[in-house]
Amino acid sequence: MNDKIQDYIVYIDNISKSFLNGKIKANQNITLRVKQNEVYALMGENGAGKSTIMSILFGIYKQDSGKIYIRGKEVDFKFANDAHKEKIGMVHQHFKLVEEFTVLENIILGNEICKEDLLIKNFIIDKKKSRKKIEELIKKYKLDINLNDKIKKLNVSQKQKVEILKLLFLDSEILIFDEPTAILSKSEIALFLEMIKNFKKEGKTIILITHKLKEVFEVAERGAIIRKGKLVEEVDIKKMDAKKISSLMVGKEINEVKNKSKKQFGEVVLSVKDLVIEENKTISFDIRAGEIFSIAGVSGNGQTDLISLITGLEKPKKGQVFIRDVETNSLIETSKMDINKKYRVGLSFVPEDRQKHGLFLDSSIAYNCVINRFNEYIGDKKVKFYMTIPFLPFLKFINWNAISHTAIKLVKKYNVAGASSIHDSAGNLSGGNQQKIIIGRELSKQSNLIILFQPTRGLDIGAIQMLHEYILKAKEKGKAILLVSYELSEIYSLSDTISVISKNSLVSQGTVQEMNIDKVGQLMTTSTFGVENEK
Repeated sequence: MNDKIQDYIVYIDNISKSFLNGKIKANQNITLRVKQNEVYALMGENGAGKSTIMSILFGIYKQDSGKIYIRGKEVDFKFANDAHKEKIGMVHQHFKLVEEFTVLENIILGNEICKEDLLIKNFIIDKKKSRKKIEELIKKYKLDINLNDKIKKLNVSQKQKVEILKLLFLDSEILIFDEPTAILSKSEIALFLEMIKNFKKEGKTIILITHKLKEVFEVAERGAIIRKGKLVEEVDIKKMDAKKISSLMVGKEINEVKNKSKKQFGEVVLSVKDLVIEENKTISFDIRAGEIFSIAGVSGNGQTDLISLITGLEKPKKGQVFIRDVETNSLIETSKMDINKKYRVGLSFVPEDRQKHGLFLDSSIAYNCVINRFNEYIGDKKVKFYMTIPFLPFLKFINWNAISHTAIKLVKKYNVAGASSIHDSAGNLSGGNQQKIIIGRELSKQSNLIILFQPTRGLDIGAIQMLHEYILKAKEKGKAILLVSYELSEIYSLSDTISVISKNSLVSQGTVQEMNIDKVGQLMTTSTFGVENEK
């Protein structure tokens, strides 16, 4: 055995992996070397192969060629449990949770602690012992969560905490995080990064898949850049700058996109009147044509509930929602409409949870490109995704040629990568490329109102730049845009108007000039935590 392998806790040697009989080459001869007790950043564009190589390390996929060494010993993982035995844990970008189970049940699932003081051992789960261990972990790492809550009631940031607790419950020593801060607010990101530093102090090794270079520079020592399935370069983070890493990731120089529009806003497109999330608290605001209205706030302060009520995922008990109809151009009440009817009125919606509300993962990319567009009108005619027979208009047939043509254009325009065909399943794409499908579909629709909830979640730097450009183009076309983002940099790049949400109500609102970053940061932290904002 080559002595250099002994110098690394993880040595991935010349790994290759392809899918669909070799049509998609996800990894091509990649070698990665991770040292004991370091934070190692894995960087690259969406679909570059980062999650695939880590899924091989975690035992989810089997490599086509190449070898893996853990602590100097060659391993052959067939299942994730094999990786668990080597003290490897992974928090996936798309969570592996059972929605109907409680937090406690999800954490111990497959790794239950059983009672030992009975005649028949190992047959009865000792939940009390498991709960005690998990509660100690919650306290130690400040992962505040109720163990009795069902997963289906949690927001995405809470679900991530459950995934982290699963990993800690197994006493993992090599921790893999796939886009861990994509759905976190600024304060939650700070807590997460502090947790990473604590893991390192405890002697753990961390592999961090991320697009957020600020976080890379804060916690990582070394890393690797992957592009189009190939290793570009292993780098010493401290000797690099953000501009250099960005250009290596995407193969070109990246420039910030900024809202510099001076156009006057048009008529009101969305009007929210006295909407109630929590008793005795009402939310009211208007968004006009050509206006980007952003909601800033710490995750878990009512953003998910508010957007669910506006879009029709849930129906409000009190209050009203009005949307300007794309056909009649009149402001109509949509409070009691479900989301499908609101799509018909003229709503475009990029949801917070793309897999739950944005895609049919088992359906084709092509079908997902048009799934909520079958009732669109252009002028007085329905769009061509349906065909009818003369004299029998009640019979409708799906026009697959039109769908395929639309999907091909969308995939090309939004640079969706990782599939050999538009007829491949959307579930086979990376998270970032799934997001591109949703974004492309929703921005391409006939609509007056676009609601974007964490639209750049999991997107690489190049894709974020592209999306921001398309959002600003939609603004110039007169679309009203409601943006909910935990990224203050994104809010300040795009917004005309900023409102801050805290404890289920909007606490302040103003133009982007009036709502400077210090004021917004202070409103977010003092309203939520009762402490001064750290500058």
